[in-house]
Amino acid sequence: MVTKLLLDKPFQVFKIPPEDLILLQFHGYFGNICDDCNKELSDDVYLICVLNYGVCKNCFEEWYQRAAYYTEDEKYENALASQYVSIMNSLGIEIEIEERGKENEN
Repeated sequence: MVTKLLLDKPFQVFKIPPEDLILLQFHGYFGNICDDCNKELSDDVYLICVLNYGVCKNCFEEWYQRAAYYTEDEKYENALASQYVSIMNSLGIEIEIEERGKENEN
């Protein structure tokens, strides 16, 4: 099951497990290489919609620490996220929502 992450920074990010990644790859939507470090993707892939990147967990965590959110990117990011949701729905891939990043708040 794909997980849409709700983060402190309002980026649209999907965590895609290997079994769903294989289905998406079969239909031509992803490669097998991290778009940041160029290593083979073997675990969960993080789809960063604003960049249209599929990255490994380490690259996602590094990117998220330095990423700045720009509201002028919302239209593009929302359109791309909607497109991926439609693709996943058409392939029968379920999407759940997970809130992350709130554990450090008091």
